[in-house]
Amino acid sequence: MPLGAESVIEIWEILFYLTEFTEFAARISLGPAGSSSVVIDVGLHKTASRQLVAGKPERAFHETFIAKPPDIEIRREYVREELIAGSREIAINMTKEILFAFGFDATNDMLSNYQRELTEFQ
Repeated sequence: MPLGAESVIEIWEILFYLTEFTEFAARISLGPAGSSSVVIDVGLHKTASRQLVAGKPERAFHETFIAKPPDIEIRREYVREELIAGSREIAINMTKEILFAFGFDATNDMLSNYQRELTEFQ
């Protein structure tokens, strides 16, 4: 671990869990527990001095990305139809926001391709 980092988190963890969470929220919104709008509130805690890593040698970063905020929290409200139609895009946008707190500016294409790898089981 580089100097200044106390722990690490891999990009795939953030992207995969947010994808799973937004897809679950979309499905829940269709049932009796759902409503016309859905609030998604996620947090990543104890992030100060945590390093963002690629998680795969072929995706290794050439820079070091370490979060400064002690916590990263995102709260968004979506219309049910928007969530159902775009849960994966919502997960990508939320992931981008979290990654930016580490100083990493990911592209939509990069995250979309990675998301596809993570969710399309072979």
